[in-house]
Amino acid sequence: MLRDPVFRAHSRFVEQVQFGTLNATLPTQPRGYAALANTTSFVQYVDWVLTHMEACLQRAQLKPPALARHLTMQCYLWDHVIGYSVYDIFLLNYLEHFPDKQVLVVYMEDLAAEPLRILEQVEAHIGVPHHQYNTTELAAAFNARGSYGWGRGSMLSDRKGSIEPSGVDQNATAVLEAVERLRRFFAPSVQRLFALADEGRITRAPQAWRARYGSAAFSKDAPPATPQNASAV
Repeated sequence: MLRDPVFRAHSRFVEQVQFGTLNATLPTQPRGYAALANTTSFVQYVDWVLTHMEACLQRAQLKPPALARHLTMQCYLWDHVIGYSVYDIFLLNYLEHFPDKQVLVVYMEDLAAEPLRILEQVEAHIGVPHHQYNTTELAAAFNARGSYGWGRGSMLSDRKGSIEPSGVDQNATAVLEAVERLRRFFAPSVQRLFALADEGRITRAPQAWRARYGSAAFSKDAPPATPQNASAV
């Protein structure tokens, strides 16, 4: 289940700040990395992490191909907020070890728009009998911003559809610049997902993803695109 990478990163950041675990050390992180990246500002977090992650990726590319790939994955694994939104390299790792037909890729936007269709698709993929779902629950978002946990849900129609200034990030221009920097950072990864879908290896991404991350979105005549969080999950 893949979510728009910018919104997955932002949602994870908000969750970790709210839980007070943003600076929790991961085994994959260099010493001191999490503590230095700890902030309640999404704008500052994006700037700090991307600066270090891009430098890490540049160093990785200087190595022989097999080692470069391993080090590239390590660079992304340093950070569970932004790095985990880079989907292609890890998905390709699955596809190298499992037949394509055993891997089902679905998208949060599609789940939000047509929850029953996606659930039936998952049921068919794993070979379980169809379940009669509660229509009210199908229209709710669980573990959503402001409703973390599975004990209660909020209606999908009540969820906001954009990243807006909040908390310490009150400068709308700075927020938009952070979103745009993330969009450009994630674009190559998302475009590789498009290629896999065009080859018939995975499900096609929502059209909105192509509008945000496709090559046409980065032409000199295209305005900066602010992702809309259709899934709101």
